[in-house]
Amino acid sequence: MVFVALIVLRQLPFVGGVFQIPFLGFYLAAVVVSLASARLGARLVERRKFRKSVGALGEVDTPHNRGKLGALLAGDGRHKEALGHLEEAMANEPEVAEWAYRVGRSRLALGDHAGAASALTRSVELDEEHGYGEGLRRLAEALTKGGSWEEALARLDRHDVIYGETPESAYLRGRAHQVGGDKAAAKAAFLRAPTLVAGVVKYQREGARVWALRARWAAWFT
Repeated sequence: MVFVALIVLRQLPFVGGVFQIPFLGFYLAAVVVSLASARLGARLVERRKFRKSVGALGEVDTPHNRGKLGALLAGDGRHKEALGHLEEAMANEPEVAEWAYRVGRSRLALGDHAGAASALTRSVELDEEHGYGEGLRRLAEALTKGGSWEEALARLDRHDVIYGETPESAYLRGRAHQVGGDKAAAKAAFLRAPTLVAGVVKYQREGARVWALRARWAAWFT
């Protein structure tokens, strides 16, 4: 495998010359193969665990297990497959905000903005603080994408009252203003996002920087 990798790596532009160097090239190729094998092995183990979890949840057909199964599938990006399980859980455990939230997230991922807004509204009505404001933020996103930018701004106002303004909420506010046609307000919101990173708790700061970067990029084109 190392020799095959070495032959391939030598053909790469710019870096191929390094692998032409005797001993060093072979050593680097061995490192590449080792890292790739470890990554592949870890991925296979993860997939095996995933399949085992899916199988275990499917053995007992209860609304709660259907919800957990749907959440697991949605986490793997299989939103269409997850939706039936999540809707079944939501219908049979209507008091659980998590299932309505998950249905909303999957519908949002599938482009059903109206359906997403409906489910997320239900989740927020059950528990306004679900997911530390995640329900409110995703509801604002769904409303904006569905054209209901004024209601989205109202939800973001409520979010900021409870949690304070964050880089993500500022970014979502900018998007809502864009849909509403107020470019000045949109740009102001986007430019405010990076200034809010310092106020985010440490363990959330990496994600906040991503939202700040997206906001800077959006401001550039506003």
